[in-house]
Amino acid sequence: MKKIILACTLTFLTFSSCQDDRNEIAAKDLAKTEETNKIAFRQYGNGVSNDEILRENLEKFYNENKIFAERIAQILDENPNFENNEDFQNDISQATNQQQIINVFESHGITNKSQDLLTIINEENILSEQFSIANPYLYELDQATRDQIINDIQLNDAESVSTYRSCYEQYQIDRKRCLRNHAIRSLVVVASAPFTAGISVALGTAAAIGLYALCLGDANDDYAACH
Repeated sequence: MKKIILACTLTFLTFSSCQDDRNEIAAKDLAKTEETNKIAFRQYGNGVSNDEILRENLEKFYNENKIFAERIAQILDENPNFENNEDFQNDISQATNQQQIINVFESHGITNKSQDLLTIINEENILSEQFSIANPYLYELDQATRDQIINDIQLNDAESVSTYRSCYEQYQIDRKRCLRNHAIRSLVVVASAPFTAGISVALGTAAAIGLYALCLGDANDDYAACH
């Protein structure tokens, strides 16, 4: 990999061929990740209604995305100098391959485990593609029905209401809401149309991390102000 990057810096004429090499390596890594991270969704049939199976698979998909969100939060917590601003969103939108996504992460302060963060992004998108393939019934439903199912899942995961919360209890709830909203975003995206993982989707997911980080940052600020 270092040889490829070095060759690309030697002359402008070799840039495009090296770019192809990097994209090919990234594609192979993505395929390997897909093979090792398959989630078994329940198959349709066997006398069980399609609606019941779909809801079960959606809840499993949602819970897996909450795990991804927890992993992302851990990495962001380890990168307190993350510059989450308009420049970050603009730079992410201009990236054209996975190495450039890492470069954007690192140039904006995500210097610790930037490769791990990209791996999570790929795993998220692969899971969405696997879910989409395993649940064609979802796309037979009208959009209003899909939205209602997503709303039900979100409501079922809502926090219980108490009359009093300590600063720390409220902080934990706020972070859980950020996590939940990131997972809900994945539900909304996969429910809108059949999903195919790829670099353009990875860019969208990378940009969404900025919104997730903003939410986590607000929770941290509110906790600090509460004391």
